[in-house]
Amino acid sequence: MAGLLSNQGSESPVYNGRKTKTGNSDALRFEQALFKSHPEFSDRVVAQVIAPGCMLVIAESADEVSLIDEDDPVISAFLSFIAKDMPQHIAALELELFDRMDGLVGQIEVDPNDDLGEESLL
Repeated sequence: MAGLLSNQGSESPVYNGRKTKTGNSDALRFEQALFKSHPEFSDRVVAQVIAPGCMLVIAESADEVSLIDEDDPVISAFLSFIAKDMPQHIAALELELFDRMDGLVGQIEVDPNDDLGEESLL
């Protein structure tokens, strides 16, 4: 998985870690830079496997409710990310652009139940 994650072209740094032993328990050890730049992970955390080879780690604090308790931790984590990261990237749709798009496709009837075929699947 290390080959899949890199800092190239990403605004978020990638922190490397590995499994280690702590007393009688197994633990995950990450490089110190993670805890220096994100001190919220220096205390209690909760982890949930969300896909094979993929884990969501959430920092818990006394004044926050854990996202793990939500129905879908992946959606909750994504929405949390959007709430924190996206406001500076969101801009209002200009009325001129909206009118142009509406003029191009506004009269097309769409059935949301239409089969788009296999080519439309990601």
